[in-house]
Amino acid sequence: MFHSGNDLLRQCQGTEYEKNKKNYCLAYIIGVVDLVGALEGTVDKNGKRYWKYAAMCMPSQAEGGQVRDVVVKYLVGHPEKRDFRAAQISHCRAC
Repeated sequence: MFHSGNDLLRQCQGTEYEKNKKNYCLAYIIGVVDLVGALEGTVDKNGKRYWKYAAMCMPSQAEGGQVRDVVVKYLVGHPEKRDFRAAQISHCRAC
């Protein structure tokens, strides 16, 4: 595990003088979202989807900053889940 939800929240809540932390937070979340989206679209040699259920619902016009805001809101509102792996909780599960 590279980061917990606590680690990610600390990065995301960096002050305006800690832009590197906020940029890291955004890049991490976008990377997770892109990876999950790519995996959801993969199929085996018989055309069967690997993932049975959609892991996230992402509006086509969603911007990275909006996704980050949703993740931060979730982390702040669910402190009991912050010890989980950040990659497990850094994508929208609002489907």
